[in-house]
Amino acid sequence: MDTTTTALSPTFEIQRANERAFADHGWLKTYHSFSFADYFDPANLSWGALRVFNDDTVAGGTGFGTHPHRDMEILTYVLSGELEHKDSMGNVGVVGAGGVQYLSAGTGISHSEYNHQPDAAVRLVQMWVLPRAQHLSPQYGQVDYTAADRDNRSGDQHRLPPGDAERHAQPERAGSALRLRIRDHHLLRIEDPDQRSKRRLRHDHDR
Repeated sequence: MDTTTTALSPTFEIQRANERAFADHGWLKTYHSFSFADYFDPANLSWGALRVFNDDTVAGGTGFGTHPHRDMEILTYVLSGELEHKDSMGNVGVVGAGGVQYLSAGTGISHSEYNHQPDAAVRLVQMWVLPRAQHLSPQYGQVDYTAADRDNRSGDQHRLPPGDAERHAQPERAGSALRLRIRDHHLLRIEDPDQRSKRRLRHDHDR
């Protein structure tokens, strides 16, 4: 029996800010890296398990009303301002600049996301990642990172390895890592907004 294995080479892609779809809803200004809401491009649906990557600026005192999710891992990174979260499991939290919010929708969860400040915008990036399995138990958590944890550290990525539903009831912090219940290993680097790009890495079998 042939037991030879072939190493898979990762593929990189840089997406520039001006290549994204843009929508201005008044209270919400949003950039979509992949097809989302009214923006649809059959050639740009996802990147491996990464289904959504939105860059949102939400006006003060406004936000997303209560809405449902299921079978999706949702990671929100607040760049500036404060984001308030409430969900059907009774979780309430405010995530400040540099903080990360983790929502594993699993069998189903409803939540709202609002700008916690009445007179200042909140800017965030939100990623939706396909889970490693369907019908998992819903989970929520948040981690606050310091500026030293996150600001433009050369060669540093946020590694998102698969987690385990029983051992990781809340996202764990290990250095700058969060454990998500996703189906494949992915690396994502979000660069300073002034550099106007982000890097995506996948293995060839992911797409």
